[in-house]
Amino acid sequence: MLSKTGIYAAYLRKSRADAELEAKGQFETLAHHTQILKALAEREGIHIATWYREIVSGDTIQDRPQMQALLRDVRAGLYDGVLVTEVSRLARGRTADQATVSDAFQMHGTLIITPAKIYDPANDADETFIDFELFMARQEYKYIRKRMKAGKRQALLDGCFIGSRPPFGYDHDAKNKTLVPNADAPFVTKLLHDFADGNVTVAAAVRLMWSYTGQKTWSYTSLRYLLTNPCYIGM
Repeated sequence: MLSKTGIYAAYLRKSRADAELEAKGQFETLAHHTQILKALAEREGIHIATWYREIVSGDTIQDRPQMQALLRDVRAGLYDGVLVTEVSRLARGRTADQATVSDAFQMHGTLIITPAKIYDPANDADETFIDFELFMARQEYKYIRKRMKAGKRQALLDGCFIGSRPPFGYDHDAKNKTLVPNADAPFVTKLLHDFADGNVTVAAAVRLMWSYTGQKTWSYTSLRYLLTNPCYIGM
């Protein structure tokens, strides 16, 4: 039984798998998990004082500001327990991150409260469970990364465009995962040919782009990137 007078926090994080399912039309993960943890707190008769909602997606603690804030507060002994939908939400990347999380919760015996089980880091058996859950989360993470890498490589071999932003002169056909020339394509083609033939310099290309688009947001760096972008030769 949890202490009704204790101080508790909740941590929410969206995984890569969640993002993939959301893209296919599944419910919004953080909102769904919020309801789960609210129901858990009500069932246990406790109050969630602080919510840590990880908006950004990060593979390590260094990339997750809300987790960094939570761990600082846990180390400071602010909470009797932290609610999460599952232990793996706390860490699933590097082994060092798992050790960081485990050490922080053991420091003051901060409970990890999930719908399935309440883990007490001061209890040897629960400590083993926590370490095992984090270890399994890391194995799953490594498998997902390997699968995504293989899928990305296959998509490239199939001629798919997997970038987030199409190069100037192209639109992204999301359905077929390909690039489709748009109205700017003829200008880009001529610019590339003129540059390859030595008829224009990068400085001249910048001026041509300013004139063509009516925007002076194009810089030497952005034009150099355009002129050397391997997408334009079919890569």
